[in-house]
Amino acid sequence: MSNADRNNTPAPKLERKILSDLAASKQPQDAYQLARHFAAEPMMIGQALHRLEEDGRIYSADPKGTANDLARLFTTQ
Repeated sequence: MSNADRNNTPAPKLERKILSDLAASKQPQDAYQLARHFAAEPMMIGQALHRLEEDGRIYSADPKGTANDLARLFTTQ
């Protein structure tokens, strides 16, 4: 999906909220914590986290491809 296409979907709005929340947080957060905060499904948050990580906008020290990727902790730093 091109950036132009992504700008016309709800995902960028969610991604902006996630980035803002992670930047303001003193602790890394996982998809479950963010889902509770935004009253969203963890899978939806996990997909947004994946896109943000692929774009290099967030980071995780936890390994990818584990049994529960939704529990990986993310930060903006």
